[in-house]
Amino acid sequence: MTTKKTEPQTLASAFAAAQGEMGNAQKNLTNSHFNSGYADLATLRDVVMPVLSSHGIALIQMVNGDGSYVSVTTRIMGHGEQMDCGSLTIPITGARNVSHAIGSAIT
Repeated sequence: MTTKKTEPQTLASAFAAAQGEMGNAQKNLTNSHFNSGYADLATLRDVVMPVLSSHGIALIQMVNGDGSYVSVTTRIMGHGEQMDCGSLTIPITGARNVSHAIGSAIT
């Protein structure tokens, strides 16, 4: 007898299923200041994004700002629902090149 895997019907259930499949990202770099290991953004994305996608979940980040600050809002979407995970706002002050400062803040 085989058991059929049921398809999640809500964003929360799909997200829970995705989390159950994700492993930890391998620490691939070392912070020389603290002499500690960490996983860079590309490594994290390699672990997280395929699993989210396989469960019909999209993760987007919207950027807003006015030249004196930049704000990034993370949104998770799927199964006809969305969840805003909050915003991070960083001031852009004292930069010689505002475009570079905004790019750095967003990253």
